[in-house]
Amino acid sequence: LRGVLALADGETDQGLALIVDGFVQGAGVSPRGLAVQLQASGVTDELVGRLLLLDPPTGLRSVMQVHAGLHYAGFHREAIDLGVRLRAKYPGDQAEIAYNIACSLARLGEADAALKWLETAIEEGFTNADLVDSDADLDSLRPLPRFARLRAGLR
Repeated sequence: LRGVLALADGETDQGLALIVDGFVQGAGVSPRGLAVQLQASGVTDELVGRLLLLDPPTGLRSVMQVHAGLHYAGFHREAIDLGVRLRAKYPGDQAEIAYNIACSLARLGEADAALKWLETAIEEGFTNADLVDSDADLDSLRPLPRFARLRAGLR
């Protein structure tokens, strides 16, 4: 919170340092509030760059919170771009990131791309059928035949 407030006061270096330290210490963060201030301050990429320098578990966990915050704050294009960057930086089992990219694309009305990413998530091991059934992000996809086929693959 102190880092977000410092950013709001125009103290960019101090704000970013406090935010990184908060992630390292495991302090609670409001991802949506953080994303809004990062975007307003124009320092999202700078923070992500700093977080990606941390040890992989901490860096990945931290950037995933920023990623979620961007999505929930309505910065869907930015969330997609960050999700793609995360998948490139941390190859392997990234089903959750693929799912989140699908959600952002669905919110933007890009059904074909959203379904492709949802398929990728399922292929990579995403199995949360209850979330797929209830997530409002996917509402626009549910009437589509391809969605029904993908959903049928979840058990």
